[in-house]
Amino acid sequence: IMYVGILNCQSTAVLLYNSSSQISEITMCSGSSSRRGRKKKASNRLCVDQVMSDDDSVVLLPLETMQRLHLSHADPVWIKGKKGRQSFSIAIAYDDTCDIEPKIRLNKVVMNELVVNIGGFVSVHRPLHAEKRERILSKDDNLKLSEFLNNVSDGILSEILLRLPNSLSSLQYSSVCKRWYSIISDFAFIRNFIHIHDHLGPRFSDNYYDSRPFKLLFVRFDRGFYYAGEEDDYKYFRPFSQVFSEKSEVPHGEMLASCFDFLPCHVTILASFDDLVMATNVDRAFVEGARENYICNPLTKQWLALPEVVPPFNISGYGLIREPISCNKQLGCTTNARFRVVLIGSALSDSDFDNVRHFMDNEFVTQVFCSETGQWSEYVISHPLPQVWPYMRKREIVVVASNGTLYWIEGSPIIGIVAFDPFNDTCTKQCGFIRLPIICFKSTFWSTEGKVCLGVVNGRLRLSQLYETQTYFAFKVWELKNHDSEFPSWVLVYNLKLNSSERTMYLLSFHPNNANVVFLLCGNDICRYEIYEKKYEKVGEYPDKVNDPSYDISTLTLVYPSWPTVLALSSS
Repeated sequence: IMYVGILNCQSTAVLLYNSSSQISEITMCSGSSSRRGRKKKASNRLCVDQVMSDDDSVVLLPLETMQRLHLSHADPVWIKGKKGRQSFSIAIAYDDTCDIEPKIRLNKVVMNELVVNIGGFVSVHRPLHAEKRERILSKDDNLKLSEFLNNVSDGILSEILLRLPNSLSSLQYSSVCKRWYSIISDFAFIRNFIHIHDHLGPRFSDNYYDSRPFKLLFVRFDRGFYYAGEEDDYKYFRPFSQVFSEKSEVPHGEMLASCFDFLPCHVTILASFDDLVMATNVDRAFVEGARENYICNPLTKQWLALPEVVPPFNISGYGLIREPISCNKQLGCTTNARFRVVLIGSALSDSDFDNVRHFMDNEFVTQVFCSETGQWSEYVISHPLPQVWPYMRKREIVVVASNGTLYWIEGSPIIGIVAFDPFNDTCTKQCGFIRLPIICFKSTFWSTEGKVCLGVVNGRLRLSQLYETQTYFAFKVWELKNHDSEFPSWVLVYNLKLNSSERTMYLLSFHPNNANVVFLLCGNDICRYEIYEKKYEKVGEYPDKVNDPSYDISTLTLVYPSWPTVLALSSS
């Protein structure tokens, strides 16, 4: 649903433009009711502070005030100033814990409209009749609205379209006419859209992550590409099951049947980050490894063919990461997607011993693709030598991305977590190494090999351990704190006993937005497990015989940002 706000000092209406091309109207307030509203809402007086922003359609309110008025993010708010002046704006919450008294932060233009200065007071109100049911406009009103939309300036129309609820709505409305397409496809519009929906929202609230649609793809973890080469076997590399949030069901739909058919060859997925996916040509991978690779956005079907690369020796993992979107007051939010693709292998010693080159204990070799240069570069990266010795390098690793860093579990038996920042560590040739948790972590081989997993929940790195005892399954979860410090630490989040009739249980994935939910493999069933409720729900099934889930199954997470990532050099 699209809403159009027509704002003035006397009355305000919100127009709803729905998918059936009908328009509804909700009258929010009028001047005749201002006196009565002022008496009722006198307790909602707030001190005025100025916000250095050019956006005069948005005001910042304390979270407590938002809750008291029952306002959600980007809801309209009614503001009363001096001399009977009033204004209507979009309400955005901010963290007011540092303020001595609650303040409303206004743009200079809005302050002038309300005839108030810094330190003055205004009253804020939930618009009257905000919950009134919409009605279908008459034919005459529809004609008037059409005339308004046709004659309104591009600037005002852009401000209206910026308030659409999500990028899917924007992309749909871009097909209304050439003018709307021109406005919505403009990079300035996209920057402002991201700014309003991402950076003006209450990022300190869990609702920010809850609002992001996601999809989990369960694929076979065949890094040897042994099933490539025959037409009937291509489906082997496609996701065999998927889980998606309700918000992503309509915009992003099924991905199993068509999968990545928009790419020029048969592919298998190697890595993902946000809404981007790294895939490789299956036919060539069986003989040559991951030489012919692609970066694509399954939603927009944009894709970029990467230059061919010679994979590192004894390649064990793949990573994809995008630099976080930056934002400033003058330029808004960036839309360029600086990203890195990383192939991880083993480093060999420079000297021969018994005519054999040996693997280095604390080094790995990477091939890193830089989106700015469009080239691959090889680096040998070292990390602090762990105290646990001897150990073997893991044959295959699962790489997860968080906070601009790639993480993976290292060693067999497990010795710790490697933290590699491909944007910065390639300059120093050094990366971080995080020790395993001390509290409640069981470090025996049988309780760690294939029993420990990494994942990201609400943007934070988590580590799990799930192993079988004589009478139950022990399930433990830790969260990484101070990830950017010299000494990051683990905090125990869960230490539980799980009961199951199945003989085997394995953690496939964390829920990217909900800390109370994990996805387990119970026998051959993929189950959604709610931790507090102790509730299992079957959401999929592994079609083959389960041998070692840590090597049989890989889970790829797609979390959709407020606007689809644009691949500027797309070959599509």
